[in-house]
This record gives sequence, C-alpha cells and structure tokens, in this order.
Amino acid sequence: MAKPLDYSTRIITTLHRRHHRALVVLEGDLDWQLSQVSSFITHYAAPLWLGSQVQLDIDVVTAKKAKNWLGQEVDCLIVDANCTFSPEAFGMLAGTVVGGGVVILLVKPTGADGDKPSWQWLRNQFTRNNCFYFQQSDLTLLADEGVHLERQLAHFEAIVMT
Repeated sequence: MAKPLDYSTRIITTLHRRHHRALVVLEGDLDWQLSQVSSFITHYAAPLWLGSQVQLDIDVVTAKKAKNWLGQEVDCLIVDANCTFSPEAFGMLAGTVVGGGVVILLVKPTGADGDKPSWQWLRNQFTRNNCFYFQQSDLTLLADEGVHLERQLAHFEAIVMT
C-alpha cells in the first residue's frame, strides 16, 4: 500500500513550489482517510475541518458556521463529505485556502453506486480537472505504487505551467 507520507509530501512540495492550491479527493473508509489526512496536516500550520465529526486535533467548523471564516486564511481545508455535503460551505471555505495549500475532500466508497453514470462523470471530472484523486482500493492494489501519483503529478504540472 502506498505510504501516505510518500505522496502527500510530493503533492505538498509541488504546491509550495508553484504557489498553487489543489484538490485532493480521498475515497475510502474513515480510518484510511484519517491516516491520509494526518500525513497532510503535519505540513500545515492552520488546518481546518469542515464537518461535524472530527477525529483529529484541529479547528472544526460546521456548514452553518462556515460564513464566520470568510476573510480568514487557512492552508489546509479538510471537507468531510462522507455523510453530508454543503456546496455553499465548501465554496465559501475553499476560497480561504492560501497558495500552496490544499483542499482535501473525503468521500465514502461508492459501493454498488460506483457504476452509476453520475459517479462515473464525477470521477472523470476529478481526474481531468487539476485534482489528485485516490481511492483506497487503487492504492492498495497498485503493483507500482508510484505510477498513479506520477501520472497525476505530471498532469498537474502540465496544467499549472500553461
């Protein structure tokens, strides 16, 4: 299985070097997601969790209180969309992330819904539009753990250089 530190450090280094923000989508069970998130937040001074359930020692905001964060800056935003998702709160808080920062979107495994056209379209958007998209099963089953990340980093570098 890919070690979180391996790819999180590579992504963060790229973001800092380019002074860009990026979306990292993590699809998997909560324990796996938290292990991945932990490797990201150690690199940031002001991470913020959007959602009601937080298992980490960081600032938390609910969707109803997201407006209170407007005008402030965060360097890492974790959006827990495993149970509920507020597009309005997501939009407000994504704008608070500084250059070099990251937005991490947590989504539960799709299960039987994974074959539905709506999920296929969404996954396609993640992979096409300047996002890093990781599924727990992808990282577990990859023979060469670096291939998935290298492909996404190359795509990201090509986009931000144009």
